[in-house]
Amino acid sequence: MKTLAVTACVAAASPALASTEPPRGILAPLAPVAVGTPAPQILGSPSVADDTFLKVRGGGWILFQSGTVRIGDDSGGGASILDLEDTLNQDSSDVSPIGSISVAIPAIDVTIEAGFLGSYTYDGTTTESISFDGTTYTGNVATETNYTIYEVNVLYELVELSVFKIHLGGGVRMFDVEADITGTVGGSVQSENESLFLPIPVLAAGARADLGPNFFVQGRIAGLYLGQYGSVLDGSLEVGWDFIRNAGIFAGYRVMAAESEGFDVELDLTLGGPFAGIELRV
Repeated sequence: MKTLAVTACVAAASPALASTEPPRGILAPLAPVAVGTPAPQILGSPSVADDTFLKVRGGGWILFQSGTVRIGDDSGGGASILDLEDTLNQDSSDVSPIGSISVAIPAIDVTIEAGFLGSYTYDGTTTESISFDGTTYTGNVATETNYTIYEVNVLYELVELSVFKIHLGGGVRMFDVEADITGTVGGSVQSENESLFLPIPVLAAGARADLGPNFFVQGRIAGLYLGQYGSVLDGSLEVGWDFIRNAGIFAGYRVMAAESEGFDVELDLTLGGPFAGIELRV
């Protein structure tokens, strides 16, 4: 009888043991966790040129000039505040090579830049009497003005958020100016030259947008007012296309307004125009 009872229990349990349906309730196995696509990162630039630390630029700038210059004391005869176009009939444009080098220090998010912004010569001839450094020049008066411009910038990356970067910092804009004149003084032809080297510190800010891995737009503005010693306002806007991580091209427009009344050469200038070039990086 005991043997029959055991056999009956086993027979009754066999259908349950043979079932392929998984257990339910607390004995049910854990479901696998679905693996989805990683969420996009909020921080980090998509640019192929990101994380390069040395950048070298070369190109050209077409620079248009306007404004006035006054050299030395008034002679008491002839024009002393010399409009570069209306009085001196000087050229309004010139072109020069430009170049820069910048080094990024990732540990502190700082970039140091040094640039040569070109050397430009504008000349003209006038029959108007000109007062130049206390002397009056008459007859066919020939003048020439030359500007050689340099810059240094130290910029801190304040924000990097998705495609945007914002930089703050400072620097120096340096103007090496030479003014030459040739004309008749007391019945004989005479020439004279005056020069000025004017460094003006600036506060600077910039913003860049990386619109995809290869295309970017960036703008900068810098300036400072130091009274009669000098003032400068420097602004630029450019676009660029990076072929690969190590090379790209750029083009834009830049304007610099500079003024100084504290030296023998007094300036009130606006210099600006389009520029373009190539950038190499490592």
